[in-house]
Amino acid sequence: MPTQRLETTHFALDLADDWREVEADDPDRFIFESEARDTSLTISIVPMAEPFEALGQVARRFVESRIDAHLSGAQELGWLFEMTEPQIVARDFGQMVAYHGRLLAGGRFDFAGLVLPTGVISLFVESDTASEETLAATLSEVASGMEI
Repeated sequence: MPTQRLETTHFALDLADDWREVEADDPDRFIFESEARDTSLTISIVPMAEPFEALGQVARRFVESRIDAHLSGAQELGWLFEMTEPQIVARDFGQMVAYHGRLLAGGRFDFAGLVLPTGVISLFVESDTASEETLAATLSEVASGMEI
């Protein structure tokens, strides 16, 4: 399958050609949409400098901030949602955070965060129509195309 390449100072990413970049108002955020998948992808970077030993604590604070953002955003928009308990897993590169959820009115999301000594890279996919399995496969496909 043909691909396109996104290169930043924090990562390089090969994406399938069905993804089209959407203009973002933040230079550390990249938004893509795929009509074929009826899915959007948001990749964001939060630069930082932390020692490797502190990444577990950073990951826990990051999870708390993500949950707070979901709760406040849902409250602001009047959405009801449910999500799995975020998982934090130690990896060779640092820590990985993962969870998924759904809006009760319809739609699903899947999230992975990579907590590195140089920053946090967030991958967020969402769709009004894709199944949980399809979104998980999409997130896995995107992550497998990433070089950190």
